[in-house]
Amino acid sequence: HGKPKTVMLIRRGRDLDTSPIATLIYNNKAISFTYLIDSGADLSILSESAALRLNAIVHKDGRFLTGFGTKLVRSIGTCEIIAVLPAITLEIVFTIVPDDVIPGTVDAIIGWDVVGQSHVRVDKSSNGLELYHDLSNAPQIMTVSTFSNITDANMSGLDEHTKLKLKQLLLDAQEKTATNITTGELKIRLKDDVPVAFRPRRLAHAERIKVQEIVHELLVSGIIRESTSSYASPIVLVRKKTGDLRMCVDYREINKKAIRERYPLPFILDQIDALCHASFFTTLDMKSGFHQMEIEENSKHFTAFITPDGLFEYNKMPFGFVNSPAVYQRAIDKALEGLKGNMAFVYMDDVLVPSKTVQEGFQHLKVVLDALASAGFRLNYAKCVFFATEIEYLGVIIANGTVRPSTRKVIALKEAPAPKDVKGVRQFLGLASYFRRFIERFSVITAPITKLLRKSEPFEWSDECECARQLIIEKLTDKPVLRIFNPKLQSELHTDASSIGIGAVLFQKENNLTYPIAYYSRRTTNYESKYHSYDLETMAIVDAVEHFRVYLYGTHFTIYTDCNSVRATALKKNLHPRVARWWMILQDYDFNIEYRPGPKLAHVDYLSRNPVKSVSVLKDITKSCTTLKDFQQYDQFCKNVKENPSEYTDYTVNDGLIVTKTEPFKCFVPIAARLKTMQLYHDQSSHIGWDKCIAKMREDLQWPRMGQ
Repeated sequence: HGKPKTVMLIRRGRDLDTSPIATLIYNNKAISFTYLIDSGADLSILSESAALRLNAIVHKDGRFLTGFGTKLVRSIGTCEIIAVLPAITLEIVFTIVPDDVIPGTVDAIIGWDVVGQSHVRVDKSSNGLELYHDLSNAPQIMTVSTFSNITDANMSGLDEHTKLKLKQLLLDAQEKTATNITTGELKIRLKDDVPVAFRPRRLAHAERIKVQEIVHELLVSGIIRESTSSYASPIVLVRKKTGDLRMCVDYREINKKAIRERYPLPFILDQIDALCHASFFTTLDMKSGFHQMEIEENSKHFTAFITPDGLFEYNKMPFGFVNSPAVYQRAIDKALEGLKGNMAFVYMDDVLVPSKTVQEGFQHLKVVLDALASAGFRLNYAKCVFFATEIEYLGVIIANGTVRPSTRKVIALKEAPAPKDVKGVRQFLGLASYFRRFIERFSVITAPITKLLRKSEPFEWSDECECARQLIIEKLTDKPVLRIFNPKLQSELHTDASSIGIGAVLFQKENNLTYPIAYYSRRTTNYESKYHSYDLETMAIVDAVEHFRVYLYGTHFTIYTDCNSVRATALKKNLHPRVARWWMILQDYDFNIEYRPGPKLAHVDYLSRNPVKSVSVLKDITKSCTTLKDFQQYDQFCKNVKENPSEYTDYTVNDGLIVTKTEPFKCFVPIAARLKTMQLYHDQSSHIGWDKCIAKMREDLQWPRMGQ
């Protein structure tokens, strides 16, 4: 296991309690035990003899522990045990050690993993562990530390002095935490007085045992209580990724009756955009989330739920109730009033504290922690991250003024199977759309999939749909990086349009370099697709400016277009009414328009990023970075040619692109790209006859039975 790390965390008497007697429970067996509290200890440890008295199953790990003078101690293993303390019941993962490691007759030491990471009051409050100070007669407890302690993992990159300073800061805040949340409570108001009541649902024996365990834990912790309510919502069991079961209350019927609270949740992009100058990030995770919030006494009976073993109601705010998110957001916003948008950014139970330096981060963190403690919010330090240079927040990864998609969400998209019905299509597009700002021409790429949502469209997952799905996944897997918008930098808006769709890219310049901020695209409607190219280009500009309004309004920016006539629009006296209306929208903005030369026809640079010699290349009307290589990559015939080229007499592989063997070389078009290719040639050739269109395509392209 390597050489143990030496950590100077010895604390002597500052916050040690006398050794009270409490109860340990393991698999329905209970014993009495004595314990001490040491907030400087990274782990909670239990004597081997106490574990034997419990008949506890110990998971061996053989880790080395330090902190016992100069002595190294090998741990026997770990075991999760319920500890019923005088004022609170906790599930604690104890590290089991030989009896002689713990001084005196004490059975256990409760360390920072409980004191710092649980809803534990480190003071004389009746709702938490009692922790006395300045007890000169208390035994001197040497600190335990280990490689795998989670607090160190969440403080990676910090030196030991800074870690100690941070732990002291967290401990001080913990000691100040109010007993209950003071900035709000859940009040339930219904549209009528007709009770919602269900019979208990039958459960398998194993499920019933699990529900009994969960209910018992909730009762002991005070989150729920037994009820005599006339309301009774049913429960459902949901399997976690770990395979364990989670009990949820089905509040759908009560939610229909509830009078909604309209308190807003923050805009995610606004939160991200405000982080362009930050270099260090601290994320704070609230312990138990909603279960910290109180419920008004007169509202508790509405939360009642029924199991095969009884009727219970919540003392704390439950998950699944329609107003819980709004109530929680209001309470935490009030707790951090005056700090939001500056020292802290809040989205539900995720609090982000950004800073330019670690020193500034400590200053911000102290203010934020004091505000949360004063309002009664408790933190789950196991899920907190301190002063990281790269952080995952709200589905994206933020670092040094840049943002990219969350790796976990991309993996989820990649591992999800291809949709088998319309519901699956909605799920795929829902997850993929979260990242549309990272993908140029997103709307056009996903057009074959979006088409399946039409009621008149029969569901058929075609090769074209699968190719579009794989392209989206590939673009996200390539880890696209965007810059976070900086209002102090110069902005450029590049727009483009075609009969199929419109698109735009917002750029910013810094040190003579241009960085993408976000992409925008949408498909044209059937009516819009018939617009003149001048109208399409104008519409693309207006749409893009309105889409990026939060960035562009009140600033000066430059619009780049490949339609030169758009630049003269402001000087024209007689405008089409439609264009005049669009132009009036733009009058609220400060910009100038520049002409960016582009190909008049679409017959350039589409089929390959690396054109094959003597092969004319074709730029798709979407003008996206999608290439024929992309289409060929997911076509089975093309895969066969690349794997066994000697078996195919008509085709060869040149620079990764499948072309005909004989000159003039022609690119092979796979099935998924043929319809789009034919539409492209037909539209861009002034709708010439079919025979002429085929002849034109045959100059550059090839596929079997091309004229049929």
